[in-house]
Amino acid sequence: MSTDLRSESFYLAIQQQREGPFTYEEVVGRLQRAEINFDTLIWYAGFAEWQKISALGIFKEIESLPEIPRISDLKGFSSSFEWLQISFEKTKAYWGGIVLSGLLYLTVVLLLQAPTQLFSYLVRGKKPLEIWNSIQAMDWTWIASGIIFVFLVLFILNYFKIVIATGYKKYVLSLIRGESNFTGKTFEELRGALLPLFLFQAVSVLLVTIGFCCLILPGIYLSVCYLFAPLFIIDRKVSFWEGMEIARRQVHRKWFRVFWYLILSSVIAFSGVILLGFGLLFTMPMGLVGFLMIYENLLKEEIKFPALIQKTSGYPEVFAANLCVFPGLGTWLGGKIVTGIIQMIGASIGVLFLIYGMVEIIRYWDKLSEAASWFRMSRHGLINMGWGLIIMKIFWLWGLWSAW
Repeated sequence: MSTDLRSESFYLAIQQQREGPFTYEEVVGRLQRAEINFDTLIWYAGFAEWQKISALGIFKEIESLPEIPRISDLKGFSSSFEWLQISFEKTKAYWGGIVLSGLLYLTVVLLLQAPTQLFSYLVRGKKPLEIWNSIQAMDWTWIASGIIFVFLVLFILNYFKIVIATGYKKYVLSLIRGESNFTGKTFEELRGALLPLFLFQAVSVLLVTIGFCCLILPGIYLSVCYLFAPLFIIDRKVSFWEGMEIARRQVHRKWFRVFWYLILSSVIAFSGVILLGFGLLFTMPMGLVGFLMIYENLLKEEIKFPALIQKTSGYPEVFAANLCVFPGLGTWLGGKIVTGIIQMIGASIGVLFLIYGMVEIIRYWDKLSEAASWFRMSRHGLINMGWGLIIMKIFWLWGLWSAW
């Protein structure tokens, strides 16, 4: 290929997005800093389609340069003993930083746990029958609203726990890697991963729940695979679905080995209880480091990005948000603000009809044994529930079509 290409402007496919233009020198600099590799897709005005950098002869001369490793002092482990040894050495070397940041992490988690503990305190000591009688004495409208409110609160609290846990793991991972300015970098990476982590929570909970309903084993399999997805999302800066798929593919090839190391990590983490609890100050950090070593040494390999898809819609975040979170949310996030708002309003109307119909149906629950009487009294509620399902389904399908 002619060396005249050195004067061209190039575009790169990075994280499924087109970036550029870049000069020849800028592309070379990125290759030397290991920000991209020779499998990264590149394009300039003379190409009919995207190609790998390795296909361009002008970059051949730097292929012989030694690759800059992401972590210079970590090696893969071939046995449980070697994994334990690496985990022990890393924990001992960075124990202070891991413990101090861990105490801050536990403090925040306990604060997030306070609403759940308060609810447990309010119902503690009460028999299930007493709770049921108290519920029956309430208006069913308030009951339905309360159920939705509790679900949303628990979902949001769990989301913040995932965000904080992922940020803490990434902080410790950067610490044991010996990276510079890792505190600011961790916050920056975490801020950029807020939406992918939110969608990861919604979709992974749905898939794992379905897996457990399918004879339990698929749920266990997916639970182990998706444990590492948040780390791939924040560390690789990929979309939530790509992070989940990378984690699943990587764990799948070594599932039983990963499962065994996870058991060992848990045993190590809680073994400090034997020493009057004081041992937890070392065993808990070592259990965390052991988990991170599974990711860093066993799973983290160079993943080739798929071909760049030039679309303004249809990416996984839009589809998943409309499918698993709320109709129209993904459309709005995808840039179609007016369409997304219309879809969310329409779906909300359907949800209101659905809730109102369910409240009307449940109101006469005590007459369920008298089928004809219950159906006659609940007919209004059944009609509203049916309309709610139809309206919500229309806007839900519209949202999926917009994302497609």
